[in-house]
Amino acid sequence: MKLIAFIFLVACATASSLPYQCQNSNGYTTNFEVSSFNCLDPNSNSPPLSFFEAGNTTIDFVGQRSFLSYFIVFEGQEPSSGSVWEFGQTGEGYILDNGVCFKTSLNYPIPSALPLGDVVGTTKIGQFQVQIFNPSKVSNNTDQAYLYDPKTCSLVSSTLSNSDLTNPGYMVLNFYDFDNSFTESWFDLPSECSSESVVSLPNFKAPKHLNMLKKFF
Repeated sequence: MKLIAFIFLVACATASSLPYQCQNSNGYTTNFEVSSFNCLDPNSNSPPLSFFEAGNTTIDFVGQRSFLSYFIVFEGQEPSSGSVWEFGQTGEGYILDNGVCFKTSLNYPIPSALPLGDVVGTTKIGQFQVQIFNPSKVSNNTDQAYLYDPKTCSLVSSTLSNSDLTNPGYMVLNFYDFDNSFTESWFDLPSECSSESVVSLPNFKAPKHLNMLKKFF
Protein backbone atom coordinates (compact mmCIF):
# COMPACT_ATOMS: atom_id res chain seq x y z
CA MET A 1 0.00 0.00 0.00
CA LYS A 2 1.16 3.52 -0.66
CA LEU A 3 2.17 5.57 2.35
CA ILE A 4 -0.30 7.89 4.07
CA ALA A 5 -0.29 11.66 3.75
CA PHE A 6 -2.94 14.33 3.95
CA ILE A 7 -6.19 13.84 5.87
CA PHE A 8 -8.00 17.05 6.54
CA LEU A 9 -10.25 19.22 4.41
CA VAL A 10 -8.94 21.08 1.41
CA ALA A 11 -11.18 23.98 2.36
CA CYS A 12 -13.16 24.74 5.49
CA ALA A 13 -16.72 26.01 5.67
CA THR A 14 -17.65 28.50 8.37
CA ALA A 15 -19.29 27.44 11.60
CA SER A 16 -21.73 30.34 11.72
CA SER A 17 -24.70 28.01 12.35
CA LEU A 18 -23.19 26.74 15.60
CA PRO A 19 -24.64 27.90 18.93
CA TYR A 20 -22.90 31.01 20.25
CA GLN A 21 -21.17 29.13 23.06
CA CYS A 22 -19.67 26.70 20.54
CA GLN A 23 -18.07 29.26 18.21
CA ASN A 24 -14.92 30.00 20.20
CA SER A 25 -13.22 26.61 20.19
CA ASN A 26 -9.46 26.73 19.49
CA GLY A 27 -9.44 23.14 18.22
CA TYR A 28 -10.47 19.64 19.19
CA THR A 29 -9.23 16.17 20.13
CA THR A 30 -11.14 12.96 19.46
CA ASN A 31 -10.96 9.23 18.86
CA PHE A 32 -12.80 7.89 15.82
CA GLU A 33 -13.91 4.79 13.94
CA VAL A 34 -14.76 4.62 10.23
CA SER A 35 -16.65 1.88 8.38
CA SER A 36 -16.90 2.13 4.60
CA PHE A 37 -18.63 -0.09 2.04
CA ASN A 38 -18.27 0.63 -1.68
CA CYS A 39 -18.03 4.38 -0.99
CA LEU A 40 -16.74 6.66 -3.72
CA ASP A 41 -13.93 9.13 -3.23
CA PRO A 42 -15.57 12.60 -3.09
CA ASN A 43 -12.41 14.19 -4.53
CA SER A 44 -11.88 12.05 -7.63
CA ASN A 45 -13.37 9.46 -9.97
CA SER A 46 -11.37 6.62 -8.39
CA PRO A 47 -13.01 3.22 -7.77
CA PRO A 48 -15.02 2.85 -4.54
CA LEU A 49 -13.39 1.57 -1.35
CA SER A 50 -14.45 -0.72 1.50
CA PHE A 51 -12.45 -0.63 4.75
CA PHE A 52 -12.49 -0.21 8.53
CA GLU A 53 -10.35 2.39 10.28
CA ALA A 54 -9.80 3.49 13.87
CA GLY A 55 -7.57 6.17 15.33
CA ASN A 56 -7.31 9.51 17.05
CA THR A 57 -6.76 13.05 15.90
CA THR A 58 -6.24 16.58 17.18
CA ILE A 59 -6.29 19.94 15.41
CA ASP A 60 -5.21 23.43 16.45
CA PHE A 61 -7.41 25.91 14.57
CA VAL A 62 -5.36 28.97 15.55
CA GLY A 63 -1.87 27.53 15.16
CA GLN A 64 -2.87 25.63 11.99
CA ARG A 65 -1.57 22.25 13.16
CA SER A 66 -3.06 18.79 12.88
CA PHE A 67 -2.17 15.24 13.91
CA LEU A 68 -3.74 11.88 13.14
CA SER A 69 -2.86 8.31 14.11
CA TYR A 70 -4.69 5.46 12.36
CA PHE A 71 -5.10 1.69 12.04
CA ILE A 72 -6.82 0.51 8.86
CA VAL A 73 -7.96 -2.82 7.43
CA PHE A 74 -8.91 -3.56 3.82
CA GLU A 75 -10.45 -6.92 2.93
CA GLY A 76 -7.77 -9.39 1.85
CA GLN A 77 -4.87 -7.14 2.90
CA GLU A 78 -2.62 -6.90 5.92
CA PRO A 79 -3.61 -4.20 8.46
CA SER A 80 -1.74 -0.91 8.15
CA SER A 81 -1.01 1.77 10.73
CA GLY A 82 0.70 5.14 10.77
CA SER A 83 0.69 8.74 11.92
CA VAL A 84 0.50 12.08 10.13
CA TRP A 85 1.54 15.56 11.30
CA GLU A 86 0.61 18.74 9.38
CA PHE A 87 1.92 22.25 10.04
CA GLY A 88 0.06 24.92 8.08
CA GLN A 89 2.31 27.83 9.05
CA THR A 90 5.35 26.16 7.50
CA GLY A 91 3.47 24.23 4.81
CA GLU A 92 5.06 20.95 5.90
CA GLY A 93 3.68 17.49 6.56
CA TYR A 94 5.28 14.37 8.06
CA ILE A 95 4.15 10.77 7.57
CA LEU A 96 5.48 7.99 9.82
CA ASP A 97 4.96 4.55 8.29
CA ASN A 98 6.60 1.32 9.48
CA GLY A 99 9.32 3.25 11.30
CA VAL A 100 10.22 5.40 8.28
CA CYS A 101 9.42 9.13 8.25
CA PHE A 102 8.52 11.00 5.08
CA LYS A 103 8.37 14.78 4.71
CA THR A 104 6.07 16.43 2.18
CA SER A 105 4.54 19.79 1.30
CA LEU A 106 0.96 20.78 2.08
CA ASN A 107 -1.11 22.14 -0.81
CA TYR A 108 -4.25 23.05 1.15
CA PRO A 109 -5.09 25.06 4.29
CA ILE A 110 -5.77 23.43 7.65
CA PRO A 111 -9.35 24.22 8.81
CA SER A 112 -9.86 27.18 11.13
CA ALA A 113 -13.25 25.91 12.42
CA LEU A 114 -15.41 22.80 12.28
CA PRO A 115 -16.63 22.44 8.66
CA LEU A 116 -20.24 21.67 9.53
CA GLY A 117 -22.19 23.89 7.12
CA ASP A 118 -25.87 24.61 7.82
CA VAL A 119 -28.38 23.10 10.25
CA VAL A 120 -31.09 21.24 8.32
CA GLY A 121 -32.94 19.48 11.15
CA THR A 122 -32.72 17.43 14.33
CA THR A 123 -32.85 13.73 15.18
CA LYS A 124 -31.97 11.35 18.00
CA ILE A 125 -29.26 8.74 18.53
CA GLY A 126 -31.29 6.47 20.77
CA GLN A 127 -32.86 9.16 22.99
CA PHE A 128 -29.90 11.51 22.52
CA GLN A 129 -30.93 14.73 20.71
CA VAL A 130 -28.59 15.95 17.97
CA GLN A 131 -28.61 18.54 15.20
CA ILE A 132 -28.16 17.56 11.55
CA PHE A 133 -25.72 19.65 9.52
CA ASN A 134 -25.16 19.54 5.77
CA PRO A 135 -21.81 20.96 4.61
CA SER A 136 -21.44 22.84 1.35
CA LYS A 137 -21.50 20.33 -1.50
CA VAL A 138 -18.04 20.08 -3.04
CA SER A 139 -18.50 16.75 -4.82
CA ASN A 140 -20.90 15.34 -7.38
CA ASN A 141 -19.94 11.82 -6.25
CA THR A 142 -21.16 11.88 -2.65
CA ASP A 143 -23.53 13.46 -0.13
CA GLN A 144 -22.65 14.10 3.51
CA ALA A 145 -24.26 14.91 6.86
CA TYR A 146 -22.91 15.60 10.37
CA LEU A 147 -24.64 14.84 13.68
CA TYR A 148 -23.74 17.42 16.32
CA ASP A 149 -24.49 17.85 20.03
CA PRO A 150 -25.07 21.59 20.69
CA LYS A 151 -25.14 21.12 24.47
CA THR A 152 -21.54 19.90 24.67
CA CYS A 153 -20.38 21.43 21.34
CA SER A 154 -19.34 17.98 20.16
CA LEU A 155 -19.27 16.08 16.89
CA VAL A 156 -21.13 12.78 17.29
CA SER A 157 -21.14 11.13 13.89
CA SER A 158 -20.93 11.76 10.15
CA THR A 159 -22.18 9.87 7.12
CA LEU A 160 -21.11 9.85 3.49
CA SER A 161 -23.11 8.17 0.72
CA ASN A 162 -22.78 7.79 -3.02
CA SER A 163 -24.98 10.23 -4.92
CA ASP A 164 -25.63 7.64 -7.65
CA LEU A 165 -28.38 5.42 -6.23
CA THR A 166 -27.65 2.74 -8.85
CA ASN A 167 -24.21 2.31 -7.26
CA PRO A 168 -24.95 2.33 -3.51
CA GLY A 169 -22.09 2.98 -1.13
CA TYR A 170 -21.85 4.29 2.42
CA MET A 171 -19.36 5.46 5.01
CA VAL A 172 -20.01 6.12 8.72
CA LEU A 173 -17.61 7.94 11.04
CA ASN A 174 -18.24 7.93 14.80
CA PHE A 175 -16.45 10.25 17.24
CA TYR A 176 -15.54 9.19 20.79
CA ASP A 177 -14.37 11.27 23.78
CA PHE A 178 -14.69 14.48 21.77
CA ASP A 179 -12.96 17.41 23.52
CA ASN A 180 -13.10 21.04 22.34
CA SER A 181 -9.39 21.67 22.78
CA PHE A 182 -6.27 20.42 21.05
CA THR A 183 -3.65 18.18 22.66
CA GLU A 184 -0.32 20.00 22.51
CA SER A 185 1.91 16.96 23.07
CA TRP A 186 0.52 15.18 20.02
CA PHE A 187 2.19 17.74 17.74
CA ASP A 188 5.68 16.69 18.90
CA LEU A 189 7.49 14.89 16.10
CA PRO A 190 9.08 11.52 16.95
CA SER A 191 12.82 11.01 16.65
CA GLU A 192 12.35 9.28 13.28
CA CYS A 193 11.05 12.57 11.85
CA SER A 194 13.78 14.80 13.27
CA SER A 195 16.81 12.98 11.93
CA GLU A 196 18.80 12.90 8.72
CA SER A 197 16.96 9.73 7.69
CA VAL A 198 13.78 11.66 6.79
CA VAL A 199 12.77 11.06 3.17
CA SER A 200 11.48 14.09 1.23
CA LEU A 201 8.46 13.57 -1.03
CA PRO A 202 7.62 16.97 -2.56
CA ASN A 203 4.99 15.56 -4.91
CA PHE A 204 3.57 12.91 -2.61
CA LYS A 205 -0.05 11.93 -3.27
CA ALA A 206 -2.24 10.55 -0.49
CA PRO A 207 -3.88 7.13 -0.82
CA LYS A 208 -7.52 7.24 -1.77
CA HIS A 209 -8.99 6.33 1.62
CA LEU A 210 -7.39 9.39 3.27
CA ASN A 211 -8.60 11.65 0.48
CA MET A 212 -12.06 10.43 1.44
CA LEU A 213 -11.46 11.29 5.10
CA LYS A 214 -10.77 14.90 4.14
CA LYS A 215 -14.53 15.17 3.77
CA PHE A 216 -15.04 14.34 7.44
CA PHE A 217 -12.58 16.50 9.36
